[in-house]
Amino acid sequence: MLVPLKESDFAVFVEQAYEMALIPEITSYPVYYDGIKTKEDYIERAGKAFGRDDESILLFYKEDIFCGWIHYYYLADDQYLDTVSLSARTGTEQMLGEFLDFVEGQYPDAMICLGFPQENVTALTYLQSRGFVIGEQSWNMALHLSGTQYMRSRADSILRIDKENYSLFQGIHSQCDGDMYWDTEHIFKDLDNWMVFVALWQGRPAGAVYCRKGSMAEIFGIDFVDGIYVPDVQKELLNVVISACCEDGSRDIVYFCGDIEKSALMDAGFYCIGKYIMVERRKLPPCF
Repeated sequence: MLVPLKESDFAVFVEQAYEMALIPEITSYPVYYDGIKTKEDYIERAGKAFGRDDESILLFYKEDIFCGWIHYYYLADDQYLDTVSLSARTGTEQMLGEFLDFVEGQYPDAMICLGFPQENVTALTYLQSRGFVIGEQSWNMALHLSGTQYMRSRADSILRIDKENYSLFQGIHSQCDGDMYWDTEHIFKDLDNWMVFVALWQGRPAGAVYCRKGSMAEIFGIDFVDGIYVPDVQKELLNVVISACCEDGSRDIVYFCGDIEKSALMDAGFYCIGKYIMVERRKLPPCF
């Protein structure tokens, strides 16, 4: 049974939810065992649900015992639903089943995206049985910046992107439009919260990196013109975004990357937290 969490009961349940969030086999992304995010971060983020109209927290009970927690949000303009945190110490399939039934009734046109550690086999297997497909698999990489120094990239090879020269980035990143939430339109609208750089190779745009600012900055991607991977361009882009994050006061950088980028990130000082798997369902399957 799923029950909305009342704000007056928040302190009673949030500590148990945090404890579940530390176990890869039963939790979702974002993870809190990464050496970056803390218990205080978890509690603070969860508490924000009560001040936001597009977020809610549901408690899962099995045989009258509290067993699970679902903190989700729904972006009405984008018809997009995702979770802030989701964990169940037991009854994962039942909890997810009830949650999907709820979502299908409340948000029938929603695109649902849910991310998990690869260790949460139960959740991933069940969701695929309900029509979800794997939309992304990537390595969760992190870098602590404290006390770290990085060389600046050559000024003539890297351009910082603003609204005036955004078309340079748009020409590269538009290949991802339709495949991710942070497409060219969404990044442009939110550009003040981003660091975006384009690398020039032999005088022409060759690649771009786009990183969301914050104490824990997140690189959302490194794109290459025509999808052609160029190691030297990646190295330059990594170098400049790490340097920019240091200057911006970030403590850490995270990046969900593919197999090709992983070794370059390890060379740059990143460490691997684990594999992230996102499953998605773009719309309800037809009823027969």
